[in-house]
Amino acid sequence: MKALRITGTVLLALLAMIALVVGGALTLAQTRFGGDLVRRVALPRINAAIAGHVSFERFRFRGRGLALERVELREPGGALVARIARVDVAFNPLSLLRRRVEVSSRCRSERRAR
Repeated sequence: MKALRITGTVLLALLAMIALVVGGALTLAQTRFGGDLVRRVALPRINAAIAGHVSFERFRFRGRGLALERVELREPGGALVARIARVDVAFNPLSLLRRRVEVSSRCRSERRAR
């Protein structure tokens, strides 16, 4: 009985710690510092995965959506393909747990393409 109570307490404390870390990370991502951190970490990975080069000056996370500001897409040779002032994307975060991305809306403004 005592072992069960200790196990339950440990599991509850572990669950609370995980919730605190996830909540803290989501809160950090909503700040300017967190957005810059996400941008610095994500851009090299994105560029390694695509042909060409993408860059953006600002990343903003808002719980159920994100915004990229001053986005540029370039060919592998460096020629500009598109320059977008702002991209807003709304999505369902719970679908990410099922390894699916469900984008419900996307708004682009001032798109310039070749």
